[in-house]
Amino acid sequence: MSVKSIIRIILFLSLMSPIMMKSQGLKFNSIQDNLLVGGNFGISMGSYTYIQIAPTVHYQATDELILGLGLDYTYFNDKTYQGFSYHGSIWGPRVFARYFVFDDIFLHAEYQQIYYKDVYNQYNFLEYISESKFYGGVGYRTWFGENSYGFMTLLFDLQSSDFVFGINPFLQIGFAVGI
Repeated sequence: MSVKSIIRIILFLSLMSPIMMKSQGLKFNSIQDNLLVGGNFGISMGSYTYIQIAPTVHYQATDELILGLGLDYTYFNDKTYQGFSYHGSIWGPRVFARYFVFDDIFLHAEYQQIYYKDVYNQYNFLEYISESKFYGGVGYRTWFGENSYGFMTLLFDLQSSDFVFGINPFLQIGFAVGI
């Protein structure tokens, strides 16, 4: 399957799911009923290529609060500077919280510890750098069934950094499925 086909499927599902699906509430009977697995993904192609895969586990603490943790892997290739290109991988764990202010509209806060190789250091290019990232934003959830949903979140990097990955703000698209 080509990258264009994948992007078309993602856009179709993102645009059509609010129209095709109706909102439904979660029903919890046990701790396992409060757990959902899912993740998010991101892709950007062009002079700046960005591909992200991030599996997550969500815990519905209350009707309004979801807590989660996950792993994040991102590949990037930046060709925005003429005559110079750099690429690499960013990876690390993350924790997040979502608070629903309305039925399907939520506030999102996230902490992520990222690791990446120093692409600027020509003398020690194998050195890994560790950096803490804090994100905040707002999102929308659309239901696919009784305990499965998709979401879109607009996130802002809440701190300044010497090395910025991607764009700020950025759109996160993902899903969660009850186990």
